[in-house]
Amino acid sequence: EQIKVRRLRGKSVIEAVNFELVYARLLVDPLTVVLNRSAIEEVLNREIKRVLRSKATLVFLHVDIDNFDEVNSRLGHRTRDLILAEVGGLLNQTIRGSDYAFRLGDDEFLIALADTDAPGGENVKKRINQRRAAWNEHSPVPNYALSLSIGVQVFDGKQSFDQALAETDSKMVAEKKR
Repeated sequence: EQIKVRRLRGKSVIEAVNFELVYARLLVDPLTVVLNRSAIEEVLNREIKRVLRSKATLVFLHVDIDNFDEVNSRLGHRTRDLILAEVGGLLNQTIRGSDYAFRLGDDEFLIALADTDAPGGENVKKRINQRRAAWNEHSPVPNYALSLSIGVQVFDGKQSFDQALAETDSKMVAEKKR
C-alpha cells in the first residue's frame, strides 16, 4: 500500500510540475522571451492590488522600436525576428527579478517596475538606452541602428490602470516625435 501511495504521489507531483511548465509557456512570448499580452491582466491585477493595499507605487515604461516597419521591408522577416528577440533580451537584462517585461504587440513592450518611483523609472530608462547604445556598437545587423522611444509613468492607484497606460503611451509618442 505504501508503495502504491508513493507512486501516486510521485505521479501527482510530476503532473503538477508539467502543468506549471505548460502554464508558464502560455504566458511567455516565445520569440522575445518576455511575458505576453495574456499575462498582463493576471500579473498586473495582482500588482495593482498590492499597490492599493500597501500604498506602494508601480512605474510603467512603454517601449517602442522606432521605424520598425522599415526593418521588415528593408531587411526581411528573419532580421525583424532577430531584432525583436534582441530587444526582449535587452529589456530582461535591464530589469530586476521583481519587475515585469511584457510584449504588447509587434514592436511595443511594457515594463512594470515594482516599488519604484519616477526617478527610479528614469534610471531604468537610462540603463535601457545605455544597453541599446552598446548593442548598436556591436550590432549583429549591418547598416541598422536600434532606436527606442520610451514613455515613463508612475502608477500610485490615484488613476485607473487604463489611464496610467494611456499616459505612458502618450509620453512614448511624444518622445518618438522628438
